[in-house]
Amino acid sequence: MLKEMACLGKKKHAEIYGKIFREVWLLGAQDTKQLIEECVQDVVEHVFLLPRSGMEMSKIGQLMVCFLYQFNCAKSPQIKKTFSRLSCPEVWKYLHSNNSVYRCNATDVFFHMYPLQRPDVSTRPETQIYLDMQHEIIKKLLLDDCPTIRCLAIRGVCKVITTWWLSIEPETRYGWMKIIIEDLTYDASSPEVRCCIYQSLKHLLTNPHSTKYLETVMPCLREQFADVSDKVRKAYIELLIKLKTTEETKHWNIVPLEQILVHLETEGPVLGVLLVRLVFDTFINKKRPVTEMVRRIKLTIVENRDAIFNFFKYIKPDSVIFKSLLFTMGFLPRKSTSRMIMIQSYYLSQVKKLPVDADESTYLLYVSALCAWGMGGQIIELVMGWFNDTFRACSLNSTFTEQKQKRIKIQDAVQPKPLLGIKLLSAIFINPANHIKVMKKNYSEVFDLWKYLDRIKGLVEQRLKVGPLHDPLLTDEFIRECFLMYMKLIAILKTPEESERAQFDSSATYLELVDWAKSVLYPEVPEEIPENETGVASNFTESSSSDQTSSLVILLLSDLLVMGQNMIDIGQAGPNFIFTLGMFTLALLNKGSGLVFLNPSMCILRAVVEYCKIYYGKKDEHKMFTMMAYLIYKRCLITMSQKRYSTEVASVYIKKPDMFVAALCLLHTIVFNCTKLDYNFVKKSLESAQEAITTVPSWEPPDGSLTTCNKDFQQVSEDIVLAMKKRVYSNVTSQPGSLPSGTTTNSLEDLERSPVLTSSPSLASTSTA
Repeated sequence: MLKEMACLGKKKHAEIYGKIFREVWLLGAQDTKQLIEECVQDVVEHVFLLPRSGMEMSKIGQLMVCFLYQFNCAKSPQIKKTFSRLSCPEVWKYLHSNNSVYRCNATDVFFHMYPLQRPDVSTRPETQIYLDMQHEIIKKLLLDDCPTIRCLAIRGVCKVITTWWLSIEPETRYGWMKIIIEDLTYDASSPEVRCCIYQSLKHLLTNPHSTKYLETVMPCLREQFADVSDKVRKAYIELLIKLKTTEETKHWNIVPLEQILVHLETEGPVLGVLLVRLVFDTFINKKRPVTEMVRRIKLTIVENRDAIFNFFKYIKPDSVIFKSLLFTMGFLPRKSTSRMIMIQSYYLSQVKKLPVDADESTYLLYVSALCAWGMGGQIIELVMGWFNDTFRACSLNSTFTEQKQKRIKIQDAVQPKPLLGIKLLSAIFINPANHIKVMKKNYSEVFDLWKYLDRIKGLVEQRLKVGPLHDPLLTDEFIRECFLMYMKLIAILKTPEESERAQFDSSATYLELVDWAKSVLYPEVPEEIPENETGVASNFTESSSSDQTSSLVILLLSDLLVMGQNMIDIGQAGPNFIFTLGMFTLALLNKGSGLVFLNPSMCILRAVVEYCKIYYGKKDEHKMFTMMAYLIYKRCLITMSQKRYSTEVASVYIKKPDMFVAALCLLHTIVFNCTKLDYNFVKKSLESAQEAITTVPSWEPPDGSLTTCNKDFQQVSEDIVLAMKKRVYSNVTSQPGSLPSGTTTNSLEDLERSPVLTSSPSLASTSTA
């Protein structure tokens, strides 16, 4: 049987053997019981004689103890009595043996079988005497000459106290712990004994009663935190980490934080990592305000700079702790991390390794920290390197950028990730804190980036000329995102008038881009909306080449209009800007596919009207803006009233009627103030228009004709347009100097009659036209 258990080598098989023998003994005949008792006796005699090295028994010894335990834990009094008769004499015999190996084995078996029971004892006083004998032998084992036996006794005592806390007299367990705390913690002969103390004390945390006792004992062991043995200190720190899991225990009440930081300053990587785990919550805790976390770290930097350096050094990069640290370090000033060049370089290397589909929260942490340390310029140079490798496929790369790329050693980076580069730039310029820091320190790098991205116009021209580019990096998605970033930089680079830098005229630069769009993009706008199931052909892989090109052009022009609206909102627009943008918007709305530009046109309408309201009274220039707003407004109404668009297509682009109503309200406010339209008429018309507009997305004409509601909407729109036209024209004519220089009322009327504005393929002719 022993050979079979040794061959199987698994404790669960030894347990099964023990349970089988136990049940057979209960149910078997007398001769069967005798045979099983002889077998158990044979196991008991051999288990004490097995060789061993160190704390643990040999593999066969562990299986034998596991086998015997099934008899010791049996509930049947008959089995317990028989097993005690077979085993107890042997246990006591070898506990007093002169051979230390035999005593080690006996100590192991003794604590597995505790408490031993005598088969010939039945009264309570006699049982207590026998139990006291066991408690006395435990004291002797704790003070045994053999270090291994002392270690086994320490571990056994902690397990016994945890399991039998309520059954053991307080004087008894305190007597054992006194030996451990006052004597064995100072056992200079064996570091293993001291180490075993802290490893074994963790068992006390599994019982609430013993846990409270441990909390009172640990402060007495404060001096042992500085033990000369690395093993002992490691076990002590692991015990403190385990104590942190209890709600009431505070590790700094056991070992002061100052003492922990002193050790963190000198410990190596193994213990350093454990010390970081121990004190991490003291510095980094997402439940606390960021200002409090930063204050603690800065204070520690002042008091113990080397300790906080190791604190950062020993955090594992892929852990949740590390991500929390990234978040907090981004708020530290660069002077606090000036010695941590390794940390800063590591951050930049991690940015290079990010996947293209990296989570926003991840790359935003890296970018924010690097920007806080003044390394935003290096991010920009990294992204420019990726862009340069991408543009090389169309011979639009820059030799200067390649030389700069080699200088900053980015040539060893991973494959170019232009889309990730766009995300990194967005993380810089969309985040206010990052934006301010980078523009203050790295304005020249941002300006160089904008100049470099000017080549996106050449890339767009190639794309329109030859069709979809087959390079995996030069996708239509990249072209659009890069073009959008190029436009954003135009607004970002605007220099304040009091700045010492060379003035950058964002308005003029944007208008140059509009002129380019007129000559390159506008001719490619389709007369029919490129349709798929969702409107614009957004699935570039499945759509035809022409639809892909048309969709790209529409997206680029829509982004251009939205950027113009944003520049108006932030005050980077003047009369010429609004006039030029307004005329371009009208031209796009006049296209057969003008419905796709309806939403950005409505945004421009709102921006123009709000701008008029803010600048009311400044040489009456707002009246020209009102005129332009009126023209955009009329073209939007005409576009929304056209029959050529199917229900499905129209419902895609007229998604937010409330936004149009808001623009309408503001427009009427301006017109009413400027032209003194009849208030009741404006109010009635506005209410009718609001009611009609709210029904537009839900139209369902069975045969493509306008519903009654949409006819009412069209009629109300034309009434408002006619009234506004008369009042605005008469007002402009009666007040000289109200238009920009070189503009006359005749030219405005020419705008109204121009093909861009008057051609409407589906606008029903009415008596009010």
